[in-house]
Amino acid sequence: MMPSNGQLSVPPGFRFHPTDEELLYYYLRKKVAYEAIDLDIIRDVDVNKLEPWDLKDKCRIGSGPQNEWYFFSHKDKKYPTGTRTNRATTAGFWKATGRDKTIHLSNSKRIGMRKTLVFYTGRAPHGQKTDWIMHEYRLDDESSDIQEDGWVVCRVFKKKNHQSGLPPEAILEEDQFNSLKARRSVPVDQKLHFQNPCDLSFNRSFHLPQLLSSEPTVPPFVPPLPINSLDLECSQNLMKLTSSGGGILPQERFTGDWSILDKLLTSHKNLDQLFHSKCNPPSQLMDMGSSVRRNPLLFLGSEADLLRYDVDLWTEIAKYLDGSDLMRLSLANCWFNHLIAEESIWMHACLRDLHVPPSGDVSFPWKDIYASAFDGSHSYNYRQQEKHIDWIRIGAFLLDSPVVLLTENLTLPKMLPRPEDDPAKTIQTTGTCLLAGARTGIWIADLQLVRCPVCNLNTCEGTMQVLDARHVELFLEEGFKDGSWEYEDIGSHRIAKQSIGAAGAIFDSKHLPDPSTAGVLDAKAWIGQQDDWQPKARLSLHAVAVNTNLQPNEGLQVRFQAMRSTGADRKVVSIRISQQLV
Repeated sequence: MMPSNGQLSVPPGFRFHPTDEELLYYYLRKKVAYEAIDLDIIRDVDVNKLEPWDLKDKCRIGSGPQNEWYFFSHKDKKYPTGTRTNRATTAGFWKATGRDKTIHLSNSKRIGMRKTLVFYTGRAPHGQKTDWIMHEYRLDDESSDIQEDGWVVCRVFKKKNHQSGLPPEAILEEDQFNSLKARRSVPVDQKLHFQNPCDLSFNRSFHLPQLLSSEPTVPPFVPPLPINSLDLECSQNLMKLTSSGGGILPQERFTGDWSILDKLLTSHKNLDQLFHSKCNPPSQLMDMGSSVRRNPLLFLGSEADLLRYDVDLWTEIAKYLDGSDLMRLSLANCWFNHLIAEESIWMHACLRDLHVPPSGDVSFPWKDIYASAFDGSHSYNYRQQEKHIDWIRIGAFLLDSPVVLLTENLTLPKMLPRPEDDPAKTIQTTGTCLLAGARTGIWIADLQLVRCPVCNLNTCEGTMQVLDARHVELFLEEGFKDGSWEYEDIGSHRIAKQSIGAAGAIFDSKHLPDPSTAGVLDAKAWIGQQDDWQPKARLSLHAVAVNTNLQPNEGLQVRFQAMRSTGADRKVVSIRISQQLV
């Protein structure tokens, strides 16, 4: 029923908060199949003829408060013979941001995709960004005969700007999640995951990094730490502090008040014992209330934060490396180890970026792989000079091999070299791979999301949100799946090319002096262009491209290494091409 003012009439108290799955599997499927919808409250709207602020009246449901507006829309092609969508309105345009998210049913069946768009006033490329956000859902079910026929269902909302001190990317992520939280019914067992009694003991295979002590002792479990209002305030603010980042210089990245974290660290007298691995069994654990069980090293935000999986927390650890002391890094590593021990990593890892399926769909030991990421060290662009620091090193196979992660142990000298020192004295790598069912291909390492140098978002329309290819690994033999291996330098090359923002490089096999390894690179099958800042590494044994991170630089110092087995045959199982900014 529709009254004269145009708004849809619904019973008093009615609130419409469908989940992503419901929007796709019920409403949009019925729409494209021309089936009747029980309560037909989602209107058809030509999004190109209405501004986002006009949708508030056009798509209003009932008379109660409403902060989300839903509508069906038929995608308008930008060109009659093309495939690009026209997203322009009279006052501005909708611009895609981030990577499309796959929507699954509870049985893991893929039913569609969600695209996130931001509204800009004016005309590209000089538009003014607004607070209007749109989630566009489209069907993508290969097992279904239903054709989408250009129809999408959209959710539009306006983000709030009351979060002081947060970058735009963090505000967008938080508002997107708040929108998700408002319409999602989280299972009770997930809501109470960090409230009910649970076993906080560490498996002995998990090793906390010994950053503040040389003793190799491993803490068998987490001590009971008292918590107070200051702890909770600091913990919740810490999550916001770690949301900074983007395409900016390291020294410019941290403008937040680190005293919040300092208060958190100093508020616990036995925190030093935790980092020195001298913890006693938590004998009072079963007698504590639910609030006491929330260890502040684990509980860095509200329950909503802990259930939030759209934020890539693997990249958050890099932000701690820009700090001035190692206590913060210890806190972060302890937090990640908690997540691993509690088997809640699937609510925290950015599954869409790693292309990792739910843990029930794979057979090899994910927890062992994640845990081993804390055993290495990495110089990370020398930001922590003359310090022995800990660093997460996880590689992800992309494209044709979506379910494989690789971790390795990195060892460094006690005294890190300065940038002006010989690059050949930097990183020595040894370790054991923990893989099963992997395929040969290219490994893109160092979980640093590529930032668009133009709009300063994670991605913009036409770019992919991929991992920064600081190291590219070409696995040539199956021997990398198990056993020990080591790297040796086989050549280096300097690319003297000044660049502000980013610099790319295509590597020719002529730069490899070892003919036995140069033969694996095919100079006729290069990919990418020298001026192209996007990573172009593909799952192929014939071409490699490595890009810099998005910082002003004077060029690249490239190293070529061969990974050889430690056995008698010394067989080359991979070639690594790594870069260092000049």
